[in-house]
Amino acid sequence: MLVPINQLGLTQIYLNQEKVEKNRQLLQQEGYKNYPPIAVYEIFPGKLHIIDGHTRSFLLQQAGVKEIEVAFLPAAEIENPVMRPFYETCVKWCAKAGVETFNGLARKIISADEFLIAWITRCQQKIDLIERCVADPLLNKQCQLIELSGVEALALDQKGQVITEGRL
Repeated sequence: MLVPINQLGLTQIYLNQEKVEKNRQLLQQEGYKNYPPIAVYEIFPGKLHIIDGHTRSFLLQQAGVKEIEVAFLPAAEIENPVMRPFYETCVKWCAKAGVETFNGLARKIISADEFLIAWITRCQQKIDLIERCVADPLLNKQCQLIELSGVEALALDQKGQVITEGRL
């Protein structure tokens, strides 16, 4: 299904510079017609969000492509107690960081090492926290109270205490 590229929402704050360069070279060599569809899902009603393919989408938008082929992820991949809250958090992180468009993402291209720390580690910590909150009723109650207060729970420290960040 073709979708206007500027109507897709983001779920990623940063791009990996090395991946951008590698994909840029592939785009220049092979063109965008051979790109696989961008994986999307409707995280919040009325807006498709990119789940996989931020780098490719960014480069296609930079190349002037107006519509891209998307593939909807099966609901089972998102609609579960871990991934649904994770992707909702990713959308909120993007809004908080001012990365809701590809122009915003253009300012957030970082080295592979920085990407690993700033994005991959952050995401894994959030998934780990959600998994632990789902598995432990007492911790789940604490996580819910923190979220209701408008503060984001990021991870657990070595003592099992929830680490929080400022208001979302």
